[in-house]
Amino acid sequence: MPQPLRSDQQPMGLDGLGGLDKVKAETANITYENMCLLARMCHSLDIAISIENPENSIFWKVPAVLTLLSEIGGFMTIFDNCCHGGSRRKGTAWWANVDWFKQLAIRCDNSHFHEKWTADIVDGKVCFPTHLEAAYPVLLCRRLASIARDKALAFGAIETFNLEEQTAHTPSTQHRILLDMLPRDRKFRPLVSEFGCYEKWAISATHGPTDATFLQNFPKGAKIVHRQFQGGDFRVDENTEVKVHESCKDDSDACEIITVGVPRDAMDFLARAVKAGHPRTVAVHLSDMVKHVLRMNFGRDDYALAKERAAFLWKWSNRAKELAEDERRLHASLQPHLQHLLRGKRLLLLKEVLTSLNYPDSTLVDEISSGFTLHSWMQESNVFPKDLKRPEYSLDMVKNMAKGLNQMIFAQVNATSDDELARATWESTMEEIEKQWVWRDVTSDISEVVLAKRFGLQQKNKI
Repeated sequence: MPQPLRSDQQPMGLDGLGGLDKVKAETANITYENMCLLARMCHSLDIAISIENPENSIFWKVPAVLTLLSEIGGFMTIFDNCCHGGSRRKGTAWWANVDWFKQLAIRCDNSHFHEKWTADIVDGKVCFPTHLEAAYPVLLCRRLASIARDKALAFGAIETFNLEEQTAHTPSTQHRILLDMLPRDRKFRPLVSEFGCYEKWAISATHGPTDATFLQNFPKGAKIVHRQFQGGDFRVDENTEVKVHESCKDDSDACEIITVGVPRDAMDFLARAVKAGHPRTVAVHLSDMVKHVLRMNFGRDDYALAKERAAFLWKWSNRAKELAEDERRLHASLQPHLQHLLRGKRLLLLKEVLTSLNYPDSTLVDEISSGFTLHSWMQESNVFPKDLKRPEYSLDMVKNMAKGLNQMIFAQVNATSDDELARATWESTMEEIEKQWVWRDVTSDISEVVLAKRFGLQQKNKI
């Protein structure tokens, strides 16, 4: 089992290494100093970090790495790849500043077949086994993914199994469904969860059946949805919810707890599908304000509705006249381009109407008057569900990338081959300039701005 490294426990240093190996280690030390610096920064911020390399790699003897492990301590886990789906016996050392990976510790007992380490000639080229073993085995990746999932749930992540549960935690999903904006990927959960029940089984990690063989005893469509490797520290008699497979000979044998999702039978699936209804019913999450408006418009008699509408229009028409001079002064104080765009808009009246209705977006009119910003964070509307998307690049990164991005934009525009599409895009741009929606910038230095490409889209008979 992995043991924590004490601060006073020094791994083997450069002493005893051959001359060439010592030179390699000293050279690598320069390369890995930046990596170790980043690792220290992450550790100081309580971010989990891990480092993996072959057990016999000179990496573990590099001075910078030795110092890092000595300072942080952490946990060193040793295992053979062949015990995690690899075809060859290859010792792996996996260090981390958390104990999440200790369950992977297992050494091979030579009870299964190993591919040879000698090189082969394939298509006239020498094929080295070390190259074939560079990638992680698929089974190891699945076990690592299970560890990541368990830790994410432990830190507060929420796992959903159907669309109703998903929309309860991510309201923006409902808008996409309601507006028929479903992407083609698998981002949305099904209306009815795929599996009706789950079974946990303990199987031997070294003598157990393959996944395909094990699933033969389950209904068609059953799938292993989670796996938790136990390196010999799991007692099956202490876990009554786990069924023990015949391959588990004794408690000392390393085992793996696998969770199998069992599909619903046809009648159960149909019953739940009828109960769930159409996907759009999940998306109908109207606010109390909208529901009130619908009741007012469709649940009252025509006379009462017409009377209330007339009273509303009478009240605010008179108020618009009272605010006329204030509106004029407000428009005169706006930026020149906003004076043109907002000409004739009764902004103060709109603000009073929204205030009287207790509209949640209290700063809407102020933002209209000052112009919506094209950068920085948007104000919260308190109307639409929040769907925070952090910027992919910082401002400094964009400035550094500007020269290359601008050249790419020029190349893309010059490469346009559809003359009709280009002409329509240009004419549309000229119309927008005439309407003063956009204007020609003749003062900026092209090397100090970031260009964006304007392009036309052919949609049936219009552009």
